Amino acid sequence: MFIPVGDDNPRQRAPVVTLLLIGLNVLFFFLWCFPESALERTIEVHALMPLRVDWTDLAWWQDIFTSMFMHANLLHIAGNMIFLWVFGDNVEDKLGPIPFLLFYLTAGVVADALHVYTTPDPELPTLGASGAVSGVLGAYVVFFPVHRVHLLIFPFGILRTPAFLWIGIWFVEQLVFASLNTTGVAWYAHVGGFVAGFAWAIPWRIYFHRSFKGRPRDD
Repeated sequence: MFIPVGDDNPRQRAPVVTLLLIGLNVLFFFLWCFPESALERTIEVHALMPLRVDWTDLAWWQDIFTSMFMHANLLHIAGNMIFLWVFGDNVEDKLGPIPFLLFYLTAGVVADALHVYTTPDPELPTLGASGAVSGVLGAYVVFFPVHRVHLLIFPFGILRTPAFLWIGIWFVEQLVFASLNTTGVAWYAHVGGFVAGFAWAIPWRIYFHRSFKGRPRDD
């Protein structure tokens, strides 16, 4: 098991939006999704149901955003929030708080849209922050490709590896599982979110390097 637990990537400002997103995810998990009996009721109201997709319906758009803050169990939310904390603070530092928030929500929308059009089981509700968090990984690998990520390899210890290597392996895994059409995990949401984050970050990085040409840079 490979779990990211940190990185060698100091930031210049407090990750206010990242902390806010983590706080909201935890809050809504305990309000809506815990215990399991509450989750069953909440799914009917706030989860994304691909079978009921209507792009012109405001209520359906609301489901896209509310589903980003729902999680099936403690393990589900813990995994997503660890990823968001390890990678989100540096991406927020690079983009700035408001652009980062817009970026995060956009990645989540793209992730859900791709899942809706590719899921082999449209009657299965979708919930979780993983699509938006995958967008954060996509941006991170553009901004900080050679920064070291700390991976917990249970039970052996910590491995430090360049971001592009581990995130690249992670992305290939998502493509493989998506191609197998396995249900239970929205693999194409991970793919869609990652691609959206990657695509958002490329022009931002180009602009950043042109604007600060000749000045010291941290990447």
